[in-house]
Amino acid sequence: MSHSDLQGGLVNKYAVDITKKDTNGKYVRLDSLPEKQQYDTTHGTQVAGLIIAKGNNKKGIAGAARGWYNTSCQVMPIKVSSGLESNGDVFNDDDVNPVISYSDLIKGIDYAIKSGAEVINVSISDSSEEHKSELQSRSGLVCRLLLEKK
Repeated sequence: MSHSDLQGGLVNKYAVDITKKDTNGKYVRLDSLPEKQQYDTTHGTQVAGLIIAKGNNKKGIAGAARGWYNTSCQVMPIKVSSGLESNGDVFNDDDVNPVISYSDLIKGIDYAIKSGAEVINVSISDSSEEHKSELQSRSGLVCRLLLEKK
């Protein structure tokens, strides 16, 4: 989250970890966590970079939505992974993906909509047949909610 190409492109005010709540019952802000706990994998940071990386700064790439001229596009990081592997161990980047529960995923999408997100990117995979139709129907619901919000 501290990469120089992302500076100014993150909506830190709404950046939270959906899987943790503070003593007031609010989602824990990502910037209040140690950097190692802000993310489980680098996937979200990579996707954010593809969207909002600063252009023409002699570093990395120019993001597709922010690039050189459009500085108004921002990303609202919302962590939906508990940081645990399927066996209950703490995720340690050993080719096992951290578990993401569907309830946390839905909470994250709901939080993004309520916080004013206009576009939502959810890049996860689930190869099980039982979840494919649920995931597809939820995707349609998200699109309808975002359109109705306008």
